[in-house]
Amino acid sequence: MNRRTLLTGAGGLSAFGLVGFFIYNFTLSMPVLLIGENETDTATGLVVTATRIENGQEVFDDPIAVPVDATTQIGRIPNVDAQVVVKRVELAGDEPDESAVIEEQTTLVGEDTKQLTITITDDGLDLALSYRE
Repeated sequence: MNRRTLLTGAGGLSAFGLVGFFIYNFTLSMPVLLIGENETDTATGLVVTATRIENGQEVFDDPIAVPVDATTQIGRIPNVDAQVVVKRVELAGDEPDESAVIEEQTTLVGEDTKQLTITITDDGLDLALSYRE
């Protein structure tokens, strides 16, 4: 085996290794998608807050109005270990009234979490997590 063949083979292997490294790191750094689904007869307000478990830093705080029979993308939170607090609130006009809390639920997300779906029903809030494979 000559030197050129050896160097070509090593270069090909290192390129595949580099591509694999980037794909792996990109998958882990993708943010967690937040989806709101309203299955009730009235528009509802949600306030979603995410706080890093590691240092208590707030990484997401967003009030949003979810229309009747609609699915809404609320936003994305960083792919870190975090506590997510979801509050169902009354609407003041078209804006969520953060002081008029109807219901509150909490869940944890982590590096393997792909999506948090918040379903609003007549019975209350339902939080469902989807995970990366």
